[in-house]
Amino acid sequence: SRRPWLRAGTVTSTTRSAALALARGGWSILPLTWVDLSGACSCGHPDCRSAGKHPLSTHGVLDATAAVAVVDRWFTSWPTANIGLATGRGSGVVVLDIDDPAAVARAAQPDAPNRPQIVLPVQLEAPKSVPNAGF
Repeated sequence: SRRPWLRAGTVTSTTRSAALALARGGWSILPLTWVDLSGACSCGHPDCRSAGKHPLSTHGVLDATAAVAVVDRWFTSWPTANIGLATGRGSGVVVLDIDDPAAVARAAQPDAPNRPQIVLPVQLEAPKSVPNAGF
């Protein structure tokens, strides 16, 4: 197998559950690649510059959906996939991606002007056994 870290029964359903909760909440999502235990992207390209961050679906963000059956099929087929949220026009979601650590620290200060707020559509809790689950 090209993905020896993915064996039947070893992956929890946490990501699938989160994806289904988002879809049930009306959020258009799509499956994204993931990074394997060696740090390589699941797409298989050794020089991937967007490891774990690009769509697995044929048409990328255009395939994003809140259709529970589709989301269930995706995250059953790719249980280790990351969850992508459709953003921009039509979604009502705007994302501010700050990669500079100093800028992140400034934005996090309580007295920062126009401090960004994080609003989650659903509250999800990861089991204690899943480190760095991201929610």
